[in-house]
Parts: sequence; C-alpha cells; structure tokens
Amino acid sequence: MRTRVLLAVALLSLVGCSDTSGGGGVEDADPGTPSASTATTPEPTPLPTGKDDLDVEASSHLSPDGFVPQLQLDLQFSGIVGWTSVHRAADAFDLGLPDEEGDAPLVAVAFLVPPEPTAADALAAVRDSATAAGAQVRDVNGPFEDLGATAGVDVVGGQGQVVASSAGGIALDAMEGGRLQVFATDQGGSPLVVAVFAPDATRWPQVEDVMGGLSGAVAFAQE
Repeated sequence: MRTRVLLAVALLSLVGCSDTSGGGGVEDADPGTPSASTATTPEPTPLPTGKDDLDVEASSHLSPDGFVPQLQLDLQFSGIVGWTSVHRAADAFDLGLPDEEGDAPLVAVAFLVPPEPTAADALAAVRDSATAAGAQVRDVNGPFEDLGATAGVDVVGGQGQVVASSAGGIALDAMEGGRLQVFATDQGGSPLVVAVFAPDATRWPQVEDVMGGLSGAVAFAQE
C-alpha cells in the first residue's frame, strides 16, 4: 500500500512530532548565529529510508539513498525548527511542520521523482489532474531559485490525486479547504518536483514564510 502523505492519517501523524521547545516555526534570526556563508557546515548524511515518524534535526542532511537528483538540506539555515518526516525512499521524501493552532500540520513539503521524463511534462500532468479534480488551477512562480524550481502550479480546493512519485511512494491529493503548490525543475537530465501542501488554505501566508526559509536551505548536492 503506498503512502499518501497528505491524506488525513499521515497529516495527523505529523502533529505529535514537534521538538521539546514547543513545536516548529520560523525563528527570529539570532544576531550571534553565523550565517550560511561563514559557518562550517557539518558533513551531511542521507536521511534514513522508512515510513515512520521521524524528528529531523535542524542540521545538514542528504536526500535518502537512491534519490536522484541528490539534494542537500542545510536545515540549520532555514530559520525553522521542529521539522518532521513520515516517508523517505528513493522516489520521494517529505518534511513537515506541526501547526500550534490546529490538529493538522501547518505544511507538508514533498520532494518527488516524478514518472514524467521532464519537469515540463510533470507540471503539465499536474495541471491536467488538478483540473480533473475540480480545483482552481493557475500557474505561479515559486521561491526555490537555488534549485531552479520556480515554475509551478497553484491548486486550491478540489478533490482527487494531483501528483505522485515515480514508484507511488508519495501521492498528493487536492482537498476542499486546502492549497497545494507544485514546482518542477530538471537537473542533469533528471526531473525533480517540489510539492508544498497546506491542509488549511487560510494559513498560506505562514506557509509562504516557511517556503522562503526552506528555499535557501535546499540545493543540489555537490558531486
């Protein structure tokens, strides 16, 4: 059975995974903290594969073994603490943040290897699926400049699957009251999809803050 990260059970599983400091959120910058350009980045290791609730430290990580294109996540530079993950495999992995104001997570971010051969094809498939799901669909530009994943699709409301990873490890659905943005890029001949989902569309301003912080903390790993 494939894992549908953004359906109710998986969403709720993210809620209890906050850190001991009182949950995730965007932190105010500490003037005494070194910047990404001056600090020494710890040697990253791949996120462990698995389908379980995992607290992800605000430090350096690599995408799970076998994930292509390989990503490096320097979460200590995101300005955010309390990251969690429920699915990590060669075709997809996710990061989530709990919502202190509700039972569902504030946001879930999925990094997917799509079944389509190119980023353009992946976004075209998202548009078709979202339209078929009865969602409001429009093209948008996103914040993931370091990945080159700025072209995207905004999906509001609807009901039904919108995007899935190549092996079906993670599938994301449109849902009433929710909002999903999907971005895509190509790296070395391999497409990458970044999907950002909020179960409560009214919290989108906070989600945009999260995307802004995360965008500067994720890059393609150096060979």
